[in-house]
Amino acid sequence: MPGSEMAQATIFHMLCNSTLGINRLFLSVLILQPTGLYEYKLIGTLRAPPDILADICMDLGCIRRRVPQVTEAYETECNGETVTYMKMEFPFLFSSRDCVYVKQRRELDFRGQKIQVVLAKGTSLPQFPKRSGFVRVSQCQVKLAVESAGSNQSKGKMKAAVGVLVCPVKAALM
Repeated sequence: MPGSEMAQATIFHMLCNSTLGINRLFLSVLILQPTGLYEYKLIGTLRAPPDILADICMDLGCIRRRVPQVTEAYETECNGETVTYMKMEFPFLFSSRDCVYVKQRRELDFRGQKIQVVLAKGTSLPQFPKRSGFVRVSQCQVKLAVESAGSNQSKGKMKAAVGVLVCPVKAALM
């Protein structure tokens, strides 16, 4: 199975096994040139309120429990920001990866509708040197916006440009 199809199948499988419940979900995968990163776009409705979904996205423990490829993950303060380090190990066909990123959460009020927004972006800091045997995913970028769809449901959109298979923030939703 080619890389993008494998990534799509893996993410779809994880989402379908979500305890949150999915009503409708659209997923597209595109390989960006010349970076070689995968761009994922998710649009759909989930059976959970927006604030719970945003909480899950920000919960590193949830990522560790839900994504078996994550073998090490921790957060630390650097220059006044919370920085996350994550190490992911994959089977022999894929390169193991690590990434360093900052994320933030905001609640916006748009025309009276509260929208939960989570943003994450890869960063490079001397406190996190590259590890031997791991591909550093330094250009990770995730944008997630979720709003209430009524009846304890949320509708949302997410766009992520990440390395193959796992996106740190998206993995928290799975």
